[in-house]
Amino acid sequence: MRLVERLPEGLQAWLVRGDTVGQQPIGLRYRRIFILPTRAGLGYTGMLIVMWLAAMNYGNSMAFALAFLLAGLALVFTLHCFRNLLGLELRCQPPEPVFAGANAAFPLQLNNRSRRPRLGIELHREGSLQEASDIAPYDSTVLTLQRKTTARGVVAAGRSRIISRFPGGLVFAWSWIDVDSECLVYPRPADTGLPLRFSGTSDSLHKTAGEDQDDFHGVRRYQAGDPLNRVNWHSIARGLPPQTKLYQSAAQNGLWFDWHRLEGMDNEQRLSQLCRWILDAEEQGLRYGLRLPHTEVAPGQGAPHCHQCLRTLALCPA
Repeated sequence: MRLVERLPEGLQAWLVRGDTVGQQPIGLRYRRIFILPTRAGLGYTGMLIVMWLAAMNYGNSMAFALAFLLAGLALVFTLHCFRNLLGLELRCQPPEPVFAGANAAFPLQLNNRSRRPRLGIELHREGSLQEASDIAPYDSTVLTLQRKTTARGVVAAGRSRIISRFPGGLVFAWSWIDVDSECLVYPRPADTGLPLRFSGTSDSLHKTAGEDQDDFHGVRRYQAGDPLNRVNWHSIARGLPPQTKLYQSAAQNGLWFDWHRLEGMDNEQRLSQLCRWILDAEEQGLRYGLRLPHTEVAPGQGAPHCHQCLRTLALCPA
């Protein structure tokens, strides 16, 4: 890369122009594969020059034969290194959402449609090795491109390189690829959050005395701040962890997590706290909804509903 940076801008743009890898598979073309000697290859070339000069100086035919034999071997290595990448098929797989601060993983599927194995295929990003693998004939493998996330939203995979040093390590062939894939980044959940607080008429934990006629629905883990009259004291007497009683209205109508109830916090802190509440409610099997300044998610439960709520938080413009 340092050598490329010293070249004229037009030549740089041509060299680093890569194929776009998306959901549809593409094959590496010969015009987009480049080859340069490695440090070992440069040393090997220097040795050949010294051998050739010595053979000329002393008129030694055996030294000439050895020098030409080694030079031919280097050419064979170069050809096989090039063929190790040529025609390799690549396509993106959808990445799984992550929470801010974790690594976004972009799976890249590599398919070998030929009868020869592809050995020592490496995936690099910003000069560092991500993963490497061998691919058997008519087989495939998945290499993962990692990117560190620092904030919620959407992070793109960006540019990377597919590299081969096989065989011999005297030369390396590479091809630039632009991975057309984006990973959804949820807000970082609050580490130690406030107790679950609900908003709306379906609040099963904060009722007036005249609303106690709802049918008993079940229990959940006790949260600091739950009303004492909802604590399941029988479970504590039996030596079980503290639990809080829930009633049928909450199970039917759902609980609301409201942005406006989190006063005294900045926007990102509110999103982190809402994220923590959503994860806790999902873990406890509660129905819940989400209210933000410009959008609302109706109450529900289950993995798809949890993802919808977390996606709404991740893409919140606030």
